[in-house]
Amino acid sequence: MTPLFPEKIENTPEVASMLKQLRLNNPKDDKVLTAEELSIALEKNRAWVSQIESRRLKNVKSEDVLKMYIYLLNEDMNSATARLNSFWETYSSQKEELDKIVLNINLDMIGTYMGKFISCVSAEDKLAHYISYMAAEIGFP
Repeated sequence: MTPLFPEKIENTPEVASMLKQLRLNNPKDDKVLTAEELSIALEKNRAWVSQIESRRLKNVKSEDVLKMYIYLLNEDMNSATARLNSFWETYSSQKEELDKIVLNINLDMIGTYMGKFISCVSAEDKLAHYISYMAAEIGFP
């Protein structure tokens, strides 16, 4: 099978999340592997998977991603390549649209609930704290 993905894959938040979910959703011998255990199983340094999942590594070799697929999913090279191709097609078709998004904030105003006004913010912690501060400044309880 011909790979549709590049030799080195940029480790974006979406790629890092996909690889973490691959590890968490595919236990070996009924046990979810830690990042360290998977690194050792793939004959990498102990922190390698952790560095990918936390995005300290900016690029990942596609052959290493394929090794993760093969190991975690017990697949052959063709099946692993097909799975990564499928992810890559979906990801690259949406990447252009994702790149246009500079900031996305999900702010839900729930209203009164048990005598209180509540707001829920889905954003980075710094931004959530800033929104909480601004809400207090303008008088939101």
